Amino acid sequence: MLFWISRAIVVPLGRILFRTRVLGAENIPQTGPVMLISNHQSNLDPIFLATGNPRRIYAMGKAELFITPLSRWVYLHLGAFPIKRGQPDRKGLRKILELFYRGGMVLVFPEGGRNHNPGLGKMEPGIVFLADMADVAILPAGITNTGKIMPLGKRLPRFPRVTVRYGRMFKLDDIAARTPAMTAAEKKDRQAKILETVAEKIKELSDDAF
Repeated sequence: MLFWISRAIVVPLGRILFRTRVLGAENIPQTGPVMLISNHQSNLDPIFLATGNPRRIYAMGKAELFITPLSRWVYLHLGAFPIKRGQPDRKGLRKILELFYRGGMVLVFPEGGRNHNPGLGKMEPGIVFLADMADVAILPAGITNTGKIMPLGKRLPRFPRVTVRYGRMFKLDDIAARTPAMTAAEKKDRQAKILETVAEKIKELSDDAF
């Protein structure tokens, strides 16, 4: 309930302040499990991705955001769930797989965190592991200009026009198919090819802009 109430308030406000433009919304599947991926330059990115998106979005958040009872309650009711970064997190993984099993849309930032520099950061291999394990389709998106809202060293926010573009869904096997007898080297090559292709898709949708 809190997600939809917050969305009803925050999304229209974002449209006013940032003149948010959404392109490619017809590529968003109305139902079914899907992994939403995007570049990540601002804490406001999940809000912009909710603009023009009819689905409820579930998102991973760093565990430090859930420390206090109040913050934990708020983030959980907004559809976020804690994930421990830099270490194996079986509980977080089970939560993601559960959401996919229930037909949810889960937001994953392939860079692993916010990128404070222009362009796209290094792709983390976690999205390959998750997509393979869940056998889920991926919906790519690109966000332009959110890195300009609160640049490092600035005390006051700016209000650039933000554009969100959704691309066409794909599955990892569309890029590089798996085979049961793959060697470790072949798995590594497949992962590298997938991450390179994913980066290219996001760059095309975001104009590789900051």
